[in-house]
Amino acid sequence: MTLDMIANGLSGCALVIAVYIGQWEGCMFGLVLWYNEKNQNGLVWCEDQGPLACICQKNTILEDLETLRQGQLIRCKVAKRDGIRTVLIVSEVEKDIPSEVLREILTRKRTNFGKSSLQVVA
Repeated sequence: MTLDMIANGLSGCALVIAVYIGQWEGCMFGLVLWYNEKNQNGLVWCEDQGPLACICQKNTILEDLETLRQGQLIRCKVAKRDGIRTVLIVSEVEKDIPSEVLREILTRKRTNFGKSSLQVVA
């Protein structure tokens, strides 16, 4: 699905309205921190380092993507809807090289690394 198709369809209304009223935040890189494939909901950290953006099944369009994965690097278009920062459109980043490392960091099991080395010195 392309931007032209969206702008011509009903689902594009929110996008057009967001651009018109000035809530459109533009296109930026994002990192999928969490994604539930069954519910198609998730959270994205955006490169502008603002509040986390929500991926919502009813509001987010995956452009040329079947699904998202935790740790995936994406390009996203974000707008504020009902006071919540929402991802409107997601597209894949070519040569998604860093995603494997990021995915490993995000999904790694946390273990106790032994005795803490922190000391109170004051």
